[in-house]
Amino acid sequence: MASLYKRQGRGAWIIQYVDGAGRRVQRSSRTTDKRAAERIAAKLEADTALRRDGVIDARVDQRAKAQAIGLPNHLDEYFHQCEQAGQARRHIVNKRSHLVGFVRASGAERITDFEPSSLRRHLSTLRESRSARTANSVRSSCVAFMSWCFKNGFVVENGLVSVPKFNEEVDRRRERRALTTDELDRLLVVAREQDRVNGDRWTPRAVIYTFAALTGLRRGEMKKLLWGDVDLEQGHVVVRASIGKARRDDAVPLHTDAVDALRGVHSGETQPSDPVFRTMPTIRTIYSDLERAGIPKQDASGRWADLHALRATLGTNLARQGVAPQIAQRIMRHSDYKTTLRHYTALTVQDAAVAIAKVPGVKASEGPEDDSNSDTDQCQRICQLTPHDSVRTDATPCVPGTSEENAPTGRNPLSPTGSGDSMRAGAAPRAKDATDALVPAPQLPKLNVEGSSPFGRSNLP
Repeated sequence: MASLYKRQGRGAWIIQYVDGAGRRVQRSSRTTDKRAAERIAAKLEADTALRRDGVIDARVDQRAKAQAIGLPNHLDEYFHQCEQAGQARRHIVNKRSHLVGFVRASGAERITDFEPSSLRRHLSTLRESRSARTANSVRSSCVAFMSWCFKNGFVVENGLVSVPKFNEEVDRRRERRALTTDELDRLLVVAREQDRVNGDRWTPRAVIYTFAALTGLRRGEMKKLLWGDVDLEQGHVVVRASIGKARRDDAVPLHTDAVDALRGVHSGETQPSDPVFRTMPTIRTIYSDLERAGIPKQDASGRWADLHALRATLGTNLARQGVAPQIAQRIMRHSDYKTTLRHYTALTVQDAAVAIAKVPGVKASEGPEDDSNSDTDQCQRICQLTPHDSVRTDATPCVPGTSEENAPTGRNPLSPTGSGDSMRAGAAPRAKDATDALVPAPQLPKLNVEGSSPFGRSNLP
C-alpha cells in the first residue's frame, strides 16, 4: 500500500510505493492537496498491479522513457558501446559521420524519426553525387544504430531493414586490377632504385611491395604488424584480431621470397614489440613509383593500380595456379570465397585460352574400317534388331550328313504352339485361331556360323 509524507513537514506530498519489479519507489505528487495526492497514489498502485499481472506490458514504459530522451544522448551511448566492443576507430568515425549526416538531412530529433521513408530520401539525394557503395555504407550505419535501439527495447522494430540496397556491381568507382608479372618486376626494380637513394630513412619499398604481393595483407594490417607476429623459421605470420579486418587471429603462410625480404630488414637488435614496417609509402609515392615503372595507375577499363591492387594480384595468381577457391579464401582471409572470386580474381581471355588448350581434341577417323570381324560392330548390329524382324524357318543345314532330328522343323521352338522339348508331356496342343497370325513370334539373332542353324545343336563328327 502506498504511503504519503512530506519532507521536513512542508512542500508537495511524496508518494512511496512498490513497483512491478518489487523495488521501493518514491515519487512526488507535485501537489500539496492530500486528497489529490491520495488519488495519484491509488492510480500508481493500480497501474503497478496491472503491470505485475501482465495486463500492461512493462516494455511500453521503457520505450516511452527512451523515446523521451534526446537523440544526441542515444548516439553518444551507441558510439561508447562501439568503442567498448573493440571496433576500429576509423569505423566509428565513419559511423558518426553517416548518422550525423542523416540526422541533419532528415531533421530527426527522436529515435522514432528514423523512418524508412526518410532514409530513402536521404540515400536518393546522396546517390546524385556519391557511389552506390557509399550510399550502402550510410544505410548500414543507420540500420546498425536502429538494431542497437531494438535490442535495448527502445523501439518496437527496426523498420530501416526494409530499405533496399543499391547495386554496387553496376557502379564501381574504385575497382582494382591485378598487376602482370612483368609489371610487378618493373615496380620492384624502381623501388630498389629509390631505396638506394633514400637509404635507411624509410622502410625499403621493395620489401613492402614484395610482402604485400605475396601475403595479401592490407595497408592498415601491415602498418600495425609487429615482429612478434612473424615467425621466419616456420614461415608464417599471424594477423592479430586487433589489427585484422575480420577481427580474428589468422595465420598466413609466407612465400620464400617474402621470408628473404623480411630477413633483409630484420636485425639482431629488433624487439618483438617493434613494428615490422617503420614507415609506409603514401598513395602519392606509390603513384610515383608506378609512373617510373611505366605502369598506368588506371587502365582502359577504369581499374586502378595501387597498394591494394597487390592483394588482387595475389588472388589472381592463386587462381592461375589452380588453387582451390576454399584455399584461396583462407589465404586471403575472406569470410566467403565468393568475395575472393568476385573482387580479387581478375582472369583474362588469355587465361581462358590456356585452359581451353588443355582440353583433349576431337579428330575424325581416317578411312573406312574393316568391320567384318569386329565384335563391337557385331554387337551393334544385334542390338539394332527390331521385334518385327523375322528369321528364316525353312533353312536347312549346309553340312552334309546332318541327322533328321537335328534338322529344323519349320516351327519356332519358343512359340507357345511349338512342339519342342519344353512342352509338358501329355499336354494337348492349343488349337490355332486367326489371332495367331497377328502375334509376332519372339526372334533371336541369326548366327553367322557355317554348318549350324539358329536353333539346332552342333553336329559332332
